[in-house]
Amino acid sequence: ARSLAKHAVGGTAGSLAQITGNISRAASHLALDDAYLAAQRAKDDARRDGDAAGVIDTREEDIAAVDGLASGFDSFVGGIVDGVTTLVQAPVRGAEAGGAVGAAKGAAKGAIGMVVKPVVGVADAATDVLRGIRDTTDDVDEDGDEDRRVLDLLRDSVSLQKRPARALYGRERVLR
Repeated sequence: ARSLAKHAVGGTAGSLAQITGNISRAASHLALDDAYLAAQRAKDDARRDGDAAGVIDTREEDIAAVDGLASGFDSFVGGIVDGVTTLVQAPVRGAEAGGAVGAAKGAAKGAIGMVVKPVVGVADAATDVLRGIRDTTDDVDEDGDEDRRVLDLLRDSVSLQKRPARALYGRERVLR
């Protein structure tokens, strides 16, 4: 029952993490910001490489649910900051490149980025939290294996016998 629950929760969290990651990748294209798209791709590549090596993030260990929450919060706040930054910077960049027409195009890109980037941040946050949950359920399995090994060692130990070994065996009560 414990294994079923662990695998159900871990599998569901892993599947939902993939879905939210795909939403994040698709939505990041809508931002119309090449630098932002490149940064998102680099972040996705780091996650994907980490998954292949059994690692999320750029660290050498799996993230737990608490780390997933922290990383998710960072992604959420980062999405909001990116959106506000784009709202301010895009019209300035557009004006520098194309005058008044460029400023208008930049304002439109900034408005789109103000909506899209926080959505991407929310999707990234959900992905990080779900991956943390998935990795936490994987860790439960590893801990269970360790517990089983310890129990096997203890069970084989002579000190756990409930009674001393028999001195007399069989009907004839032969001493061995």
